[in-house]
Amino acid sequence: MTVYEELVALAEREAELIAAGEWAEVVGLESLRRSLSERLPAAPPAEARGALELAERRLRENAGAIAASLAETRGELDRLARTRAALGPYAAAAAPRLELKA
Repeated sequence: MTVYEELVALAEREAELIAAGEWAEVVGLESLRRSLSERLPAAPPAEARGALELAERRLRENAGAIAASLAETRGELDRLARTRAALGPYAAAAAPRLELKA
């Protein structure tokens, strides 16, 4: 397997992890990505074009999937904040109180 094919495989693995919501593992791929980038020549050979285009396409798709997930998470956090604000007075009234007797 060439380093370019490894880049495609890495991007595909990243896509699988993103789809599964395995964010810690996505972050863990960074060292492998760095290692692969260090092995790339300054100028790729012509025969690497197909693999590089495929890797770029997959990476763009991955970036889009990450952005969509972040937007979804932001929406969930906003909903929770609104719910918490609406329940605030009720939560304060229902809070348990500790009475100390001498």
